[in-house]
Amino acid sequence: MKILVGARALDALSAWMDTLTYFEVCVTSNCCEELLSMISHKCARVNLIDIGDDRNMSLGLLEQILISSQNPDKILVISIWSYGVMPELDRLHALKRMYGFQLLEDRCLARPLLLDECGYLASQSDGYLFSTGYSKYCDVHYGGWLVEPSSNNELINICDIDIEEYFQSVAKRRFIVDLRKSEINQALLEHVRQIAINDWLAYQWRISFEVEDSILFQQIVNSNSTYCSNHYSDFCIETESSLPNTIAHKLHVVNIFNDLRVDQEYIKKIIKSIRCYNDVVRHPCKIRQQKNSE
Repeated sequence: MKILVGARALDALSAWMDTLTYFEVCVTSNCCEELLSMISHKCARVNLIDIGDDRNMSLGLLEQILISSQNPDKILVISIWSYGVMPELDRLHALKRMYGFQLLEDRCLARPLLLDECGYLASQSDGYLFSTGYSKYCDVHYGGWLVEPSSNNELINICDIDIEEYFQSVAKRRFIVDLRKSEINQALLEHVRQIAINDWLAYQWRISFEVEDSILFQQIVNSNSTYCSNHYSDFCIETESSLPNTIAHKLHVVNIFNDLRVDQEYIKKIIKSIRCYNDVVRHPCKIRQQKNSE
């Protein structure tokens, strides 16, 4: 098992990609802009694959590309654990066995595995990427690593950090974050389910869900002097026609924070915002009254 440790997860991924032979990259469409930029600089042919019902890569669309390719074994597939949620790995691995492409699981938004836990990673995927940078599950402000399970044991430091000290800080922070996320999720999930649509809810990285009107929800949250977010920037808007699910999802998604920055005051304000949003949605005339009073 080879592990590449970088100052950022992207650094580890970039170094690993330099060791591969590929002519084409397929990546989940709701990736972050920095990842897409790095990939585009390394490969002229990049396919953004629209998401499916689970908000991860549509494997049906991926297979269409694999079928049409003359060299599917020279394709690198980067499957992102969107919102930290595991994709449909059994079917993805079956496609890999059938077409022979190279597969990276991008788990940057998921709970990271520590070094002694990485030995359990299956070699069905060629690489696994973890991050502990800003706003990730386990935020220590820097760092990330890539695991290549099928290689000989090797720990490669591609940056100037103390690896032992780094992973000790990650382990301590993850323990604290696990406990805190459990408390916050327990306090908020019941309320979130009252306004979430499409029966989709993620709560690993953030409490992420879809509402009918995400702009209205954010306005209500802001009016209560607190904050939430939606998903990434508008870099994929230009390709809207080929990414209908990604665009539709982005218009509705809301991320409520559930990390160490959250205190009891934030939780109270979010619950108040959820109740207010629910009330406005059930009584649309209140929106007009609110606008008329402004």
